[in-house]
Amino acid sequence: MGFWKDGISMRTEKFRLVKFFRDEEPKIELNDHFVDSDKNFNKALDNLKIIDLLLSIMKKHEIDFLYKALELTIIFFEFQVF
Repeated sequence: MGFWKDGISMRTEKFRLVKFFRDEEPKIELNDHFVDSDKNFNKALDNLKIIDLLLSIMKKHEIDFLYKALELTIIFFEFQVF
């Protein structure tokens, strides 16, 4: 998992799933690396079962990922000289 623009992304061998944060509801984007390596086409609506599977995996790991990212951010700023 990682950050991508204003969201969280998860990559598998074939897909990249991005969950963008929005006020109304998250926007989901799914790109197929084999078919569209430049990530020009969102295939989310064509692959709802894959979206459900990847979102369930992401949800299991999202909180731990965010805590680790916050922890690293705090450590980074503790060592900054202003």
